[in-house]
Amino acid sequence: MSLKRKLLGLSLLAAVAAVTVVVMSASASNREGHWATPKVAGASITGKQDLTHVMEFSVEGATGIICETSKWDTTTEAETAKFLEIVPSVANCKTTGGVANQVTIKVNGCAFDLYVAKGTVETTEQTADLLCGAVPIEIIHNFCTVTIGTQKSLTGITYKDIKPFATGVTASFNVKLAASADGGLCPKVTTAKLSGSLIFEAFSGVLVNLEVT
Repeated sequence: MSLKRKLLGLSLLAAVAAVTVVVMSASASNREGHWATPKVAGASITGKQDLTHVMEFSVEGATGIICETSKWDTTTEAETAKFLEIVPSVANCKTTGGVANQVTIKVNGCAFDLYVAKGTVETTEQTADLLCGAVPIEIIHNFCTVTIGTQKSLTGITYKDIKPFATGVTASFNVKLAASADGGLCPKVTTAKLSGSLIFEAFSGVLVNLEVT
């Protein structure tokens, strides 16, 4: 069975689940805001999934791929950072209705640089860069390999400070990515998508405040 047939279901579910939101666009050059850990000069940042915050890759003409393990971790060196540089770590990936390890995603050291726009509110559209070395991200399933390489000024990201009872930032993604595919069973692919959400928290021995400013 082709990837296109096997993966169609979740793309339809994702379309139904999409929520219409008025988004204030930030130009690609609006990167004057900061990630901040007030009064803490440097912290470990953890981007985590839970029952309601899940990250998903999807491929044009196909469906979503969810990884049971998805870590978006990094560190900062000062109280403020212009961006978070994150090399995701993913494992146990599967298609909808599938089983763990059905899909292999090789990040290959590619980093997402997540910037903050000046004057950020919950509806401000943020920008990011995807930076890869010689080897792009590879999504491998059913003898088909989809590759996603370096691309800048990506949009479709918003941030929400978690207050007042918790400290952290919810990051929501609906990012279109240029992609290509290689393999006899591959559909024609020019785009992929990264969607879903993560909760970012900061630690310096203990949980500390993390916010976007």
